[in-house]
Amino acid sequence: MVTLLILLQFAWTNTPAIGSIFSISGFVQIVSTDRDVPPSQAVNGRTIYSDDIIRTAKDSFCKIIYNDRTTLVIVDPSSEIKLSDSQLSRNIHLHFGGMYLKNARANRKKSFIFTKSSQIKLKPVELWMAVSEDGGDEVHIIKHNLEVFNLHQNKKMKIVSGNVVYSYKDGFFETIKSNLDELPSYLFNSQLLSLHDKKKPEEFKIQEINYRSHDLIPLFGLGRWREKTIIEPSGFGMDLLVGKMDIGSDTYSKIGVYPRYNTRNFNLKFNLDGYLLSGNSSIDLNKIDDVYDVFDHLSYLQYSSKHRNFLVKIGSIDGISFGHGNLVKEYSNMLDYPRSKKTGVYMFLTTDTRNFSVDLFTASLRDFNEGGGVVGLHGSMFLSEYFPLTIGLGFVRDFNQFASVKDFISDENILNKNFSRGITAWEIDFTMDVYHNFLFDIYAYGELVGLWFPETHYYVREEDTIESEGALPGLEGLPKSIFRDGTWGINFPGIWVKYHHWWEFKFALNLNSALHIPQYFGTTYDYERVRYTQYQSDLNEHATDALEMVMVYSLDDDKEINDLADEKLPFLLPKDIHSMTDHSQIKFPSLGYSFEAVYHFKKLVDANCSFSLFKDYTDSNSDSFYNYHLSLALQDNVLEYVSEAKVYYTQFFTNAPFDNEIYHENMLRGVKLGFKIIKSISIVVDYHDVFYDKEPDGIVDLVRTGGIDLKLNF
Repeated sequence: MVTLLILLQFAWTNTPAIGSIFSISGFVQIVSTDRDVPPSQAVNGRTIYSDDIIRTAKDSFCKIIYNDRTTLVIVDPSSEIKLSDSQLSRNIHLHFGGMYLKNARANRKKSFIFTKSSQIKLKPVELWMAVSEDGGDEVHIIKHNLEVFNLHQNKKMKIVSGNVVYSYKDGFFETIKSNLDELPSYLFNSQLLSLHDKKKPEEFKIQEINYRSHDLIPLFGLGRWREKTIIEPSGFGMDLLVGKMDIGSDTYSKIGVYPRYNTRNFNLKFNLDGYLLSGNSSIDLNKIDDVYDVFDHLSYLQYSSKHRNFLVKIGSIDGISFGHGNLVKEYSNMLDYPRSKKTGVYMFLTTDTRNFSVDLFTASLRDFNEGGGVVGLHGSMFLSEYFPLTIGLGFVRDFNQFASVKDFISDENILNKNFSRGITAWEIDFTMDVYHNFLFDIYAYGELVGLWFPETHYYVREEDTIESEGALPGLEGLPKSIFRDGTWGINFPGIWVKYHHWWEFKFALNLNSALHIPQYFGTTYDYERVRYTQYQSDLNEHATDALEMVMVYSLDDDKEINDLADEKLPFLLPKDIHSMTDHSQIKFPSLGYSFEAVYHFKKLVDANCSFSLFKDYTDSNSDSFYNYHLSLALQDNVLEYVSEAKVYYTQFFTNAPFDNEIYHENMLRGVKLGFKIIKSISIVVDYHDVFYDKEPDGIVDLVRTGGIDLKLNF
């Protein structure tokens, strides 16, 4: 009845009908400028009148076709537009959100798009654009070309097919090559209608767009958790670098040539750099001894399918996480370049409907030649738009934690030991779509992680806990000897809030078994796979099992368990065993929480703050442990005269956060700043710190790599 009254109302109005709704999904509202007509929910076939406002909710869309069948508009979720037509012009006002538009040659009216920042004169064109509520426009030209006018600069720019223009209320106005990953998935998941040309209007047909709500729910092989794919302008390019580099106490003169070639589906770049040592050093950065050294000069070789549902990359691996990061968190194989060079492989595959995806990576091809290598696999599946649950399953295997020892240690006596040991881990995660409106997206999430040791772990702790069933029989007093075959950790319950598509907040409670190390395969894992240590123990005969487990990895064959009471002995210990000999690591079950705040804006600004607290529960003398990460990255044109900027500080699982007096392998920090001299010439300052025992002498060293380069971009 309400719909009938609305239609009758418009039968006596002078407002012209300009089009109709061809299809909708979800909740779409139409607001008329006529005060006598209340806002109403849109239905298929509803007439659109001039000056109508169309609003879409989360996971909703609306497809509008004009009466002359020459203009198609698809209104994206969480968007608002106003359509106005006169005898002389066709005007579309995009207030916020996004839309797809196709304008045919047969349309003889002057056509415009208006935003807070821009005026766009339409010709025959196909485009997708997005407008933020703070006045930022992003316009991708899919076919043909058009003119964009920035209101602040009072300047217009012609944009050709395949490019994107950024036009902001503060005057920022720039065009670059468009990236398909920035376009909504429905443009690829369905065949959009083809508007007629003016010669054959009778052939015009409309095909339904299969727009699914789960396209907007992040699968964990997608989005910012996916390994950073290469996005570069098409064609041939090259960077030239000349400068100075310090690696520890060694100083090098550096010259680098970095040629690259990019197409829409293919990306290739080489690192052809050379280093001249100013003094004496055992580190030769220019050696090419085998085929792996050749591959290590490959920055990336990447191929992606037309619609980005398949991708393979060879070269550097950076920023890989599984699930919600409780097992694999921002893993990288390039932290110590150029002292340590690695070539990895990353693959990504998703279905056409993007309801199932798979990520696969291996960190180093060279490691397989050493009998090992880190391999990870993660799959995620969206169940149904009627039950919006995404389930993920991950697997990680380090086939030999000792495979990369020679990257950090040159002592032949140590390298000749030929230790070998693997470790396996699984994880399962879920994300549930809970609530959406025009401003907020809310999800519930959780993750369960299991780590399996290749041998039973024996360890000793001085205090009683609720985990008393693990005690060995016959041991009544202290210390208590405990054994485990693996560890586990749970993130649950978790809440994930997205605000305005710029902010993300995540919070979850954590429960961990004894010896469990959250984010085991973190950013600094390559430095923690095995650790050189000098260990002394005053444990008595009740700890024989624990001491025998450690002695397997002794570097002194002439020493026995009894010698540990009198002197420090050298060991090369896998990460999980080292944690039991290090007083800064946890030996008790723990409770805690994790928090993360992220701000990202159009790949120009990316800020991250994550923090986790774990508190062991014992009868007395409980301790606290932390994971934390702070980072800020700015791209070109965010700050005047700054071509790039990045600062970061990370540490995994420590009981002494921000302690710069005692170094640990689980720390990482750095800063990178680029200052523009002219458009294609800049000065780049880049310093980062990693930590490992390079002597080795039982003391973790700060290894600083950095320098100043003059960079020329072609």
